[in-house]
Amino acid sequence: MKKIAMFTMGTRGDIQPYIFLSRELIRNGYDVTLGSHPCWKNLVEEA
Repeated sequence: MKKIAMFTMGTRGDIQPYIFLSRELIRNGYDVTLGSHPCWKNLVEEA
């Protein structure tokens, strides 16, 4: 399996594109790790 790690900081509007990209990568066979500020933990995990 292909693996990719991404890290992003900022507001919700900065994080959401990375969540969308992560979902698409997962759908296409990637193992994705998305890191961000702890305040976005629930948003990232729910995606």
